[in-house]
Amino acid sequence: MIPILPHATRTLVTILQQEEVFDRMRRATAPEKMRFNGVVRPDRFSISMRVRRPATFLPLIRGHTEPTPTGCLIFLKAALFPSTRVYMAFWLLFVPVAGLIAARQYDSPWTLAGALIVDLVVLWVAWANFRIQLRLSMEALDSVLNSED
Repeated sequence: MIPILPHATRTLVTILQQEEVFDRMRRATAPEKMRFNGVVRPDRFSISMRVRRPATFLPLIRGHTEPTPTGCLIFLKAALFPSTRVYMAFWLLFVPVAGLIAARQYDSPWTLAGALIVDLVVLWVAWANFRIQLRLSMEALDSVLNSED
């Protein structure tokens, strides 16, 4: 099954060792610099970009690393925050059910068709905004990993 809610996976290849990757991520989540919010553990991390205004479709990026002879691989999974996923799932189910009830009540298939079109528009907006926020988050992560600090 293909999930319909916004998500993405990325694999980054870096010449940095695992310890250096996690050290840079810890510094980026430190209160002084605070480029990201989140948790960085010795074996994995879960971060999101720090924003000054609400961003509903901001991705939560979870990842882990695996060493290679010349650096490491960083495996990333980005998805909506759990509360946003619940909100989206509720409305993506509620709207067609309401459209179906209205279609039966008024004996018109157009209400169901309208509900399905609304769902498709909501999904399109969600994916478009998620991609924008993911691109900004990946650029910020890239600058943290490639900084000279």
